[in-house]
This record gives sequence, structure tokens and C-alpha cells, in this order.
Amino acid sequence: TQHQLLRGGILTELLKQKQFVPMTTAEIIVSLWSGTRGYLDKVATKEILRFEALWLEHVKSTRAAILHEIMTKKVITPEIESGLKTGMDEFLGMNEFEGRTA
Repeated sequence: TQHQLLRGGILTELLKQKQFVPMTTAEIIVSLWSGTRGYLDKVATKEILRFEALWLEHVKSTRAAILHEIMTKKVITPEIESGLKTGMDEFLGMNEFEGRTA
């Protein structure tokens, strides 16, 4: 369906890493989490990498414990999911991104 194609394109953008700027496994997981939970569905494709950079910076500065928990527990528990949702709500309240055009 169109929705699956859209989501696939979003995840492809998220998987693109800058050269010589490796991401930790926890950062990749948090990044993909934002895409698979639909938070990027309305964000313009050209804004996805900016969204990802700002989102990861927000998580590192306000929710660093979540990144540590992901690495130690190796699973997204309901508590981690809840923390990510709360963090995303804060993040979206502080940032604006260009919308996707149909």
C-alpha cells in the first residue's frame, strides 16, 4: 500500500549514516523507533535527517538513561517505550518541521 511505501522510504532515510559519524546501536534503535511509530509520517523527506539529528540530541541530553537501558536490557520494555513517547512529545513541542506534501 502507499502507506507501507511511505514508511519504507522514511526508514531508508533514517538508515543513512553520515560518513565518519558512527551511531551507537541504541541511537539507531531510537532513530528507527521514531520512524516505525509514525512520528515521521508527516515530515517532509528533506527534513528527516534534520529531525533525526535533533531527536537524537534531545534523547542524549534529556533521556540518556534510556539509551543506557536499551544497551543493557537489549529490549524495549514498556517503561522504555513510555520514556521515549514522553521524550518525543517534549521534542515535538519544541521543534517544527516542514510537512510532507501529498
